[in-house]
Formats: sequence, structure tokens, C-alpha cells
Amino acid sequence: DELCRAHLGHALSLAQLGRTAEREQVLRDGLRYVATYGMSKSYTGAMQYMLAELLIDVGRWKEANEFLEDNVARGVHGVPAMFTYAYRARLAAGQGRFATVIASAEEVAALSKDLPQQMEPMAIALSARAQSCLWGGAAAEAMAYAVQADAISTDPILRVEAKVMVASAAADLSELARRHGQPRDELPEAVVPGAMEASQDHPQLRAFWATKA
Repeated sequence: DELCRAHLGHALSLAQLGRTAEREQVLRDGLRYVATYGMSKSYTGAMQYMLAELLIDVGRWKEANEFLEDNVARGVHGVPAMFTYAYRARLAAGQGRFATVIASAEEVAALSKDLPQQMEPMAIALSARAQSCLWGGAAAEAMAYAVQADAISTDPILRVEAKVMVASAAADLSELARRHGQPRDELPEAVVPGAMEASQDHPQLRAFWATKA
């Protein structure tokens, strides 16, 4: 158990430092370890959703989908289930699979009733709903979901994404109003600068800029 928890803790530390390649290797090593020693039931779900997260971010969507669908097939529960369905929603939003976005987000919402303290999966799912609504032309719904995601998330990057979607939705609504000769609401000036300010302390961005120094 201690070594499995050490793999998870190490992976989280590497995520904070933005060291994606090393993080992937640690998680894959962890999966091999739990499979070898018969501990898959306890740790595989967490390791696989963490791998899926980083694979989505680097554009390796097929691999990410395989890990997420394996977690679904395993019937993971609790926090791993919440993150599994949250990242499933995020991946589906990027691929334009809107029905999967809705179904996965609803799973996260249902699971959150027993785990109300776990706000980040909800924020990820809401952000995915916002993205899919933007693609579908439902700007008002997109803004509502993005505002909710921004309000509950503690992740600076996710908050940036949410604020940018609020700005995009506001621009779409403004253009729609202009076409119909209706009064237009001005986009709050703080939205985009606020998004940039929120991102400054994110460890992954600090790691990126450190490589450019």
C-alpha cells in the first residue's frame, strides 16, 4: 500500500511541477506494480484517470479514452469515478460527442451528492458542458455553465478556461443581439485580464516559463 500511495503522491508532485513525461512514467510504473501484486482494485482507477488527464492535455486522445472506458467498465466508484466521468466529459467535448458530455456530466453530478466536498470534478464537468454548448451555438447555456465552473474551481488553469468561455459566450450573445437590433451587454472588462491574472501562479506555467529563461 505504501508504495502505491508513493506512486500517486509522486505523480501529483510532478503534475505540480509540469513534468508531464516523468509523471506519465511514474503512473505507468505504478500500474505495472499494482497489476503484479494484485492491488489493481484499490489503485488502478486512480492511476488511470490521472493518466487520462495528462494524455488529454497532450492530445493523445485515443489512449486517454482507453483508460477512461476501462475505468467505466471496471465500475470504479467514489472519487476515481467522479474524475473518470469528469475527464470523459472533457474528452468528449473536445471530440464533439455531445451526448457523452451530457451523460458523463450527469454521472459526476449524481456522484457528487455523496461527495459534496469534491468540487473539482464538478468544475471539470461544467467546463465540458460549457465547451459543448459553445460548439452547439447555445451561448447563454455555455456562459451559465462556465460561470459555475469558475465559481467552484480551485485550479487556476481551469478557471482561466472558464473565464475565456464566458468571454466567448458573451461575444456570441453580443453579436446575436447586434444582428437583431437589440441592446448588447458589454463584456466585463475584468474577465480576460482576470483570466490571465489567475493563471500566473499556476505551477505548470511557472515550469514552462522557467524553460524559456
